[in-house]
Amino acid sequence: SHPDIIVLYDDISIELIPVTCSELILNSDFENGTTAFWVPESRSDVLAEIVSPGADGSRYAGMFSHVKSNRNYKMEQYIDSRCLEDGLSFIITAEFKLVNKTDSSGMSCNPHDRNQYSGRACPYAGMYASGCNSGDGINAIFWNEIGGWDPNEFNAFSYEFKVSPELASCSSIRIRFLEQLSEGAALIVDN
Repeated sequence: SHPDIIVLYDDISIELIPVTCSELILNSDFENGTTAFWVPESRSDVLAEIVSPGADGSRYAGMFSHVKSNRNYKMEQYIDSRCLEDGLSFIITAEFKLVNKTDSSGMSCNPHDRNQYSGRACPYAGMYASGCNSGDGINAIFWNEIGGWDPNEFNAFSYEFKVSPELASCSSIRIRFLEQLSEGAALIVDN
């Protein structure tokens, strides 16, 4: 601080911000040109970039890839656990496109393969919750409920889930994707 300046503070308060559950996932469309709110599980193992164009004519999408051969790391975002009340149902939607990291050509996957470690499964979403009543965490995989895969286009992803009493009790909930991509692949995500 400068010795000739005196700063006075007055009437400082902290106000509770009301819970709003209308947009659980922030920056889902990447239209601000950043990957803000999406955090790599390990910054040294996941590369996050903005690419253009995005799905359905949008300006931007997020492109994510593994930097090293360890493909266990994810991109994730904390969501407000107060919004996940017992019995409520939610639909997770996205647009996914798999591309070759080297030349950006489209890559195929098998939408019927439900083995995340096979190297052939299509991208999926997941959820990790902790601070739950049972003391155990919840680690869920959400496979696409829409069939088919076009390697040259964005592919719609949709999964509906119902909040269980155990999930509703959790204090920390993260939505995630990117785990176990095929070797040499990058995942472009939008909407």
